[in-house]
Formats: sequence, structure tokens, C-alpha cells
Amino acid sequence: VVTLSVAVAGGCDAELRCVTIANDGDRVREIELTSYAELVLGPAAADAAHPAFSKMFVQTEWTRQGGGMLLATRRRRAPDEPEAWAAHLLAADVPDAGAGDEFETDRARFLGRGRTLRDARAMEPGARLSNTTGSVLDPVFSLRRRVRIAPGGSERVAFWTVVAPSRAELLDLIDKHHDRSAFDRAKTLAWTQAQVQLRHLDVEAEEAAQFQRLTAPILYADPRFRAPSDAILRGAGPQSG
Repeated sequence: VVTLSVAVAGGCDAELRCVTIANDGDRVREIELTSYAELVLGPAAADAAHPAFSKMFVQTEWTRQGGGMLLATRRRRAPDEPEAWAAHLLAADVPDAGAGDEFETDRARFLGRGRTLRDARAMEPGARLSNTTGSVLDPVFSLRRRVRIAPGGSERVAFWTVVAPSRAELLDLIDKHHDRSAFDRAKTLAWTQAQVQLRHLDVEAEEAAQFQRLTAPILYADPRFRAPSDAILRGAGPQSG
């Protein structure tokens, strides 16, 4: 399961996860690839304060435009609230080896009652995604494709998550991400932008890698760096002496 959280408050952007699978065996293999993204489509601070309430205003739909994709928007609660739209799609040269792409937009259906991503119902052998959309209490983006890989061959599948401030702008962006060359373009542009930024900041590549390793635990909670429970309790209690 590829997990990514999307929180958008306007602007156009795209996120890419690319998976390459090689078959080193001597017979044809069929592999199922499944993506998973939890949707917010609102300010990160609002989601952190009231996550359940924030997600109640997201609506999802499936469109066959461009080969099929999931769309989502956040219903505005006030006329002056900005629109937020997102799309999730996959791009691959290889056609689907099953009965067609599957999709899911309901987190409860994907996980199952009392389960987590570690033992999600949707990932059990033979489980299928429900192919349902609409207004859901806890929305997600999930796409599944079965690919057939010949002996000695390899296939690459790109999962795109694209966001924009309107449906029209979103659909205009989609056309750029359906072919395999879109990944190569995105990789080249990302590398070029990174080099320009590093040069502007006078930072070497090795230093940038160190900064990333140090910054990640500050921005995202990591249990590896959490103090023992007894130390936290001592720190929260009255100070002695």
C-alpha cells in the first residue's frame, strides 16, 4: 500500500509515486498494484484540530475521462471559501490484465472494521475494491491495477495526485500526466529545480541530505525519537528541589 496524505488549500500542484516491477523469473507474472491516499482538501491546521469534522465535506466521483480517474472536491461552507479539487490517476503503458481498474473512496470500506493499514480488508487475497463514490465520512483515494509482466521484462506504473483550485483547471492538468513520458518530465524538472535552489542557498548535495534527515523528525512525529514514558511522566509532574 502506498500511503500519502494530501492537504490542499488552493494552487495547482502534483505528487507522483512511481513503481517499477521487474520479472526475473521464467514465467509470466501478474501483480496487483494498489495506491492509498487520505484526503483533507483543506488547511492542515483545521484538519489537525478537528480531523473527523474536516473530512465530512469531501465528495468523490469517478470519471472515465482520460482512461479513468478519481476526482474529489470539498464542499464550500461559505461563499467566500476557496474551492479545492483533486484527482488521482495512474499512467502505464501496459493495459490492465484483469477486468479493469478498481477504485475506492471510503476509508472504512478499504480498512474494514477495527483494522489498520497493516491488516486492511482491501489487501486480503481475493478482496476487491468497491468501486463506489459520493459523500463519505472519511474519504480516500485508492486505485488498483493488475499488470502482467513477461519473463525477463519490467513494467512501470505512475500514480499521480493532482490538485487545483477549480474543476476546469484540474482537468486541464490531467492531460499532461497520462503518458509514460510524464514521469520523465517530472523527474527532470524536479532535479533542475532542486539544483537551482541548492545553488541559491549555497548548499552542497551532501549537506542537503543531512538537513533532510534532521528535519524529518521535527516536522513528523517519529516514535524512534520519543522519550520513554516514565521520563515523560517525570517531566510533566511537579519539579523537585
